[in-house]
Amino acid sequence: MSAGPAGGPAPLEPPPGRSVLDITLAMFWKRKLAVAAAVVLGLAFYAAVW
Repeated sequence: MSAGPAGGPAPLEPPPGRSVLDITLAMFWKRKLAVAAAVVLGLAFYAAVW
């Protein structure tokens, strides 16, 4: 296992210039967008069938 610059595991190291909060917010918004897209597609499918 290769260690990151701070001595921690490399995959968990945040990229330079981005904090853990920024990454968490980005993941949250991506998840929120994915859920919204799924809801819209579900409603469109329901409307098409109904």
